[in-house]
Amino acid sequence: MVARNLDSARGQQEALNDLGFGPLRVDGVIGPKTKAAIMAFQVASGLKVDAAIGPKTRAALRLALSERVTPIEGVDQPATVRAWRYTAHLPEAFFVRLVDLGKRRGISALGLLALMLSESGVRADRRNGANPSSGAVGLIQFMPDICASLFGMQVDRMLGEDGDAFAERKRAAEQAARARMLMIDAVGQLAYVEAFLAAWIRFGLTSLERLYQSLFLPATLPVARGLDDVICGVDGPYAWAYRDNKVLDYGGDGRITQRDLGDHVRHRAIAGNREMWRELVSRMRAAGSTEPDPADETPSGSGMAVAGLVLLGLLIGGAAGLALAKG
Repeated sequence: MVARNLDSARGQQEALNDLGFGPLRVDGVIGPKTKAAIMAFQVASGLKVDAAIGPKTRAALRLALSERVTPIEGVDQPATVRAWRYTAHLPEAFFVRLVDLGKRRGISALGLLALMLSESGVRADRRNGANPSSGAVGLIQFMPDICASLFGMQVDRMLGEDGDAFAERKRAAEQAARARMLMIDAVGQLAYVEAFLAAWIRFGLTSLERLYQSLFLPATLPVARGLDDVICGVDGPYAWAYRDNKVLDYGGDGRITQRDLGDHVRHRAIAGNREMWRELVSRMRAAGSTEPDPADETPSGSGMAVAGLVLLGLLIGGAAGLALAKG
């Protein structure tokens, strides 16, 4: 890593670029983009967010630079440093922090990674291609209003303000927040992923299915706790959510359950990007992850899953047990 002069604005911009918080123009001017990058670094580093590089932020930058390993042209690299075919855009710090997030918060880090693969291809700059009008962006496809909330950029209607004027002001704030999220790299966005999930962690986000549920319809987390509990259905609850997301109904029975959500990710993201998933898991293992691979879990539509439920029904015994197996 090239040494950076962290006492100069140019050196600070170069350091932020080195750490993936750019791209910034190295011009020595601390403008809006540089300030946004500084704030993203401060959030990711657990520092006070003030968009200024004081002693603590400077020290954190210096430490982050010292821990970063960058291949040097013309110099043989250690065996532990390798070129990644599918995930070269992700620094090691991303996997280290994701594993740490899972351990600190008691959530499935690999499940969260699988969800990111499904939602964005694990790309922080991804815009929602499936439904561009939604404006969703980032690793877990943050909606514009969520971006505004995470950045504290929500607007309230002023006394006497015209409805159309308020709507326009709200839209402008959300678009600014959306643009700001897109400026933050994958490492920095993890802090906002954690902030978003924080409100739902108490309901147990220990599986891929529960994590997806927290993104899809978090209001159902307290009530739809089982794999086969109905999250939404064609006749309710949340018929509008079912109508807009029929593709998630893997059982084809007019309802969406946790099982359906898990199957969607396994079939669409993991099975559809098998080599990339293996590479992602390998890097997570190198970062210290020991949790089970969600790809190894039996999909709900398989005969083995159905047989397992029937066996459970027989073990429980009686009509109630068989009803559980059928339901």
